[in-house]
Amino acid sequence: MGYFAIEATREGVPLAHRRVDCDRGAIVAELARLRHPSAGYISGFMRGEHPPPWGG
Repeated sequence: MGYFAIEATREGVPLAHRRVDCDRGAIVAELARLRHPSAGYISGFMRGEHPPPWGG
């Protein structure tokens, strides 16, 4: 799993890509336990059911 850190400065907007290890199964289980209103949608991303259009 990853994210981008964006820092806007007067000189520009550098991007830093960060990768984070996580237990995707635990995230899916917690969403279900909490009865999160978007659990199905978010869980789909955690299970890789919605690959990005660029093929990542």
